[in-house]
Amino acid sequence: MIGVLVAAVLALDGGTDAGLRADAGVDAGVRVDAGVKPADAGVKADAGIAKVLIKDAGVGPFLAAIPTKLPDGGTFLACKQTPAICFSPEGDCDLLVSNLIDRAKTSLEVIIYSLNRPSIVDALLYAKARKVAVRLVIDTSQVIEPREMVQLKRLMAAGIPMKRDTHQGIMHMKVVIVDDREFLTGSFNFTNNASENNDENAVVWDCQKLAFVYKTKFEQLWSKFKPAEEWITMKSQLDAGVVDSGK
Repeated sequence: MIGVLVAAVLALDGGTDAGLRADAGVDAGVRVDAGVKPADAGVKADAGIAKVLIKDAGVGPFLAAIPTKLPDGGTFLACKQTPAICFSPEGDCDLLVSNLIDRAKTSLEVIIYSLNRPSIVDALLYAKARKVAVRLVIDTSQVIEPREMVQLKRLMAAGIPMKRDTHQGIMHMKVVIVDDREFLTGSFNFTNNASENNDENAVVWDCQKLAFVYKTKFEQLWSKFKPAEEWITMKSQLDAGVVDSGK
C-alpha cells in the first residue's frame, strides 16, 4: 500500500520514472499476475499513471483524497523523492521518530495506539518546551497499561492536550504530522516492545500534500473524540487489576 501511494504521489508531482522503478517498491502495482500489464498501465506522464496504479490496486477512492491545491489555492511544495524507511528491531525506529519530532517548529500532531518509550515521550516534552503546538490522540484501552500510564501522566503534567477514542474499535493508527510538511506512518508503536522485540516498520516522508491528508484526518478525530485527561486521572487512581476500557 505504501509503495503504491508513493508511486501515485510521485506521478502527480511529475516523477513518473522514479515512481516506476523497482527500487521504489511499486513493482507489485504493475505485475502481470495482478492484472495490470505494463502496456495497459499508461507509463507516459500524460497517460495518468497515478490513477491507473491506484485504481488497479483497489484503492481508487484514495486518489480523490490527495489534494492538488492548498485550501487557499496555493501550490503544494514538491515531495521529496525518497522517504525514510525503518524496520525494527534492528533499525532504531524510535530514533527515527524522535528525530522527526525534534524537527517540529510550529505544530505536531500524533495519533498513536500505544506509547511507553521514554525517549519518544522526552521528544514530545522537548517540543512542548520549544513552544510547538503538540496534540495527541490516544487509544482508550491502552491507558490502563502501567508503563503507558507513567508516560501519559508526564505529558499531561506538561499541559499537552490529549484526546481518547470513543468508538467501538481501537485507535490503531500510528501517525505523526510535523509542521504540516512531514508525516510518519507504519506499524511501529512508540513502545519498548516495538523498538526492541517486534518486527515493525515506519515511513517518514517530507511530502506536504500527503501530510495535509493525514492532518485532515487528525482534525476529524480531534473534533469527535473526548479529552483524555480526566480518564487518565481516573484510571491512575484505580487498582491495577481494573481493565474496563469504558468505551
